[in-house]
Amino acid sequence: MASRVDKNQVPPTNDQHLISDATAAARPIFDLRCGGVRVTVERIPYGLLALISTASAFAVGTGNWFIR
Repeated sequence: MASRVDKNQVPPTNDQHLISDATAAARPIFDLRCGGVRVTVERIPYGLLALISTASAFAVGTGNWFIR
C-alpha cells in the first residue's frame, strides 16, 4: 500500500522537529525521584508483567480453592 504524501507539508527547521524523528530521545514511561533514589522505566517489561499476573491469578485461584 502506497503512503500518502502531503504536498503542502512544510519541512521542519532547526527549532521544529517531527514527532517521528528517530534521533529524538524517547520519554520514559515511569520516572520516580525520591531523595537519592531514582527509578526510570523506559519500556514496559512484558515478560515481568506476564509473570506477575500469572502468579497473582494462581494465588487468587488457590486461595479460593482451599478456603471453601
